[in-house]
Amino acid sequence: MAAHPVGPGADRPRRPEPDLVSPGTDAAVCFSEARLRRDITLLTVGGEIDLSTAPVLKERLSSAADGTGTLVVDLTPVTFLAAAGLRVLLDAQCAADRSQLRLVWITGARPVDRAVEIGGAGDRLRRVSSLASILGHRERRMPATG
Repeated sequence: MAAHPVGPGADRPRRPEPDLVSPGTDAAVCFSEARLRRDITLLTVGGEIDLSTAPVLKERLSSAADGTGTLVVDLTPVTFLAAAGLRVLLDAQCAADRSQLRLVWITGARPVDRAVEIGGAGDRLRRVSSLASILGHRERRMPATG
């Protein structure tokens, strides 16, 4: 994992950088990773998570989870979440629970919340509405969206 800033200003997520462009389309999934504190890593994900980009998300989640007590995944820049992407989120949550890694998802983007609720995964993912709620140690579940 690359070195990331620690200290004042380190909690400001950087704009996700393009990581993969799906062949034949303009769709991309983007990532930005920052170490917020010694025990908290923030992975910001943006773009479309579909059948072609879900494996890249899975790989980035695995690499970001190495050596941290808490992995926070900010999904608010995600514009589309397909079933393949939802499967990656659920698998990552199960793996984190088995390894005692604290994995928290920042949601609030309609495409993400809608896919999570339609997929019946609302109670299986540890979701919060903002980074402030994690840094302030105040975790609450997002209400179901309709």
